[in-house]
Amino acid sequence: MWTCSRLAAALLVVPAALPNAGSIRSVEVRGPGLPVDLETRAGHQLDAARISRDVHRLWSTGRFEDVRVESTETPDGPDVVFRGVPRRPLYPRTVRFEPASEKRQISLPSGTPIDAARAKEVAVALAPRLADEGYPESRVEAELVSAGSRQVDLVLRVNPGRHYSVQRVNLSGNLGLGENELLHTLRETRERRVPGVWKSHPDFSQARVDSDLERLRALYVSRGYFDAQVTLGGIAYTGNKVAITYVADAGARYRLRGLDVSGAGSPPGISPSAQEDFPAPALCRCLMAARRQSETQGKLDFEARLTIQVWQPEREALLSAAVETAPSYYVGRIEFRGNHSIHDETLRRALVLEEGTLFDLDRLRRSLVRLNRIGMFEPLTFADVALIRRPSELRTDVTISLKQRGWRSWALSGPVGPASLGGPLQAQLAARLPNWGRGVLDTSTWYVSVSLLAFYHPLLPWKIFATQKHLLPLFALRRPDLPGQEWLSGFQVSPQLGPEATVVSYGAGQLRRAAHTVFQSDRTETPRLVVPIDRTGSAWYQGSLECEQPQSHWRYLRAAATFAVNCLLASPWL
Repeated sequence: MWTCSRLAAALLVVPAALPNAGSIRSVEVRGPGLPVDLETRAGHQLDAARISRDVHRLWSTGRFEDVRVESTETPDGPDVVFRGVPRRPLYPRTVRFEPASEKRQISLPSGTPIDAARAKEVAVALAPRLADEGYPESRVEAELVSAGSRQVDLVLRVNPGRHYSVQRVNLSGNLGLGENELLHTLRETRERRVPGVWKSHPDFSQARVDSDLERLRALYVSRGYFDAQVTLGGIAYTGNKVAITYVADAGARYRLRGLDVSGAGSPPGISPSAQEDFPAPALCRCLMAARRQSETQGKLDFEARLTIQVWQPEREALLSAAVETAPSYYVGRIEFRGNHSIHDETLRRALVLEEGTLFDLDRLRRSLVRLNRIGMFEPLTFADVALIRRPSELRTDVTISLKQRGWRSWALSGPVGPASLGGPLQAQLAARLPNWGRGVLDTSTWYVSVSLLAFYHPLLPWKIFATQKHLLPLFALRRPDLPGQEWLSGFQVSPQLGPEATVVSYGAGQLRRAAHTVFQSDRTETPRLVVPIDRTGSAWYQGSLECEQPQSHWRYLRAAATFAVNCLLASPWL
């Protein structure tokens, strides 16, 4: 038997230890890991060089911390066994960025094992994000540093390189559409400005350029320019400033001869036989409504396609839209990972997606918004959700990975406008309590804080708040607003202010919650729908129609109303 705890030891020990034997009768690999194609095979002679190379192959898989080679003599030849001792799993304790200024939010579920290969995957996944932020020359290296028994710290060393930003965008060619309309379509590379006041240059990345190219092509399709070609004319670098040129050849504009929609009902306001321009907005409303309906019915797979048939001399087109959906799924098990000190019950109360009901993607998105309102975790996105489908049961399990924030915090805040309207100048130290109790007595949802207030003059002339002190120290026990526990949260208790202030604090918290429900609710941004287009008789044609939910004209008014209510109720205990 030959054994090695290090690859080098194996290469030295195995060749010297091989006996002189005949043909190998059998070869077996025992231990976890992916199958490895070995050179040592039945029918071959025992060969020290082959054994060494096979040990190297097994070691390089990263699955073993020890590889042993055993040979048992039989009358028909030796039996060779490669026995791999599985590597003990390591678990991440913390993630550090060097330098700290380059810290990014990464998805690394707590409690999952990590090894060198997984650490490298995390580093590789950061590169596209840095490129999207304008650092195309960035490099990220990962290292695992021992942090005790079976624990490691993941150290990510980030060298961002030079930062590039888009200085200007040029449009050239036979545009067909107005330049302002084309520039307004750009989302990723267009400069934002308020004339004479403010302007902002977006970060440059190839992905942003490609995204805006697709938007321009979709715009031409939505205006009836089915022959339009939009290409990248060039990218000019001046230091870290970039100038991008888009070239467009609009071609002819087609009129609609007919429109047929199958699988989603007839689109409202569209006559299939109408001789008119392409009614892209009405078609988008129809398709997005069909997608929303399929989501409420638990149909996770939604596909829409457009087929265009054109008549060149007449400049007319016939469109066919087809919608396909899959069977309905139900919600299986909903699990949380990473909530070490927060009760599972607190998180489940915030969800509007329930186990056993039809799977609704919008309800899942709203649930993430409500979980983010708790404020005890890093912001959640759809990337933090794993959907595990079980087709045989028509069920989907949901796993939400959380990353808890620190249990201590500090804040320094000042008034917006007069102190009597926007609150006083306040310095605060707060800490979340350990995990004890259940329900309203769940101490992991309570914060103890010490504050120092200055320039305090209450807006509302209640006698219980009257004070002549210029500096007011305040000790408080606070339970923030928790979705699903609205009547049992959103208040704080301070022994220095008495029971009257606690009652007013509770009422103010309920008013704030009601204002949020009326003006903001748990609205989520509906993802855009990209509909690929097939052109009859053309293999080269590539186009798409992009549909987006129109922005509400009242969103700014709702935001202003919410801000006004928060200012009106601003106070250290409200």
